[in-house]
Amino acid sequence: MKKVILVGLCLIHFTLASNEIMFTEGQQIFVKNCATCHGQHAEKKAFGHSAIINQFDESAIIKALQLRKSGEIQGAGNKAKSRLNSEQIQAVATYIRTLKKNDIN
Repeated sequence: MKKVILVGLCLIHFTLASNEIMFTEGQQIFVKNCATCHGQHAEKKAFGHSAIINQFDESAIIKALQLRKSGEIQGAGNKAKSRLNSEQIQAVATYIRTLKKNDIN
């Protein structure tokens, strides 16, 4: 029983550490490559054309990044997005999701 609890605690610790690493990587990529056009909190329409990406859920962010990477959606950010691998795309999506603003009316 103690071994099961220990293994469970180790898995929880590993998962939390992995999430923190993913968040940090996503933040670094976003700040370096995306924030200039999308805003520090992903709150701006890039060049007045894009959607406000901090309102997207994680799957929509991933899909948008994949479409930009493949060139199916054209825009100024495609060059930066073309260099992202799938893990980096996931990391950026994870980070942007934390920037989501709740509308209070």
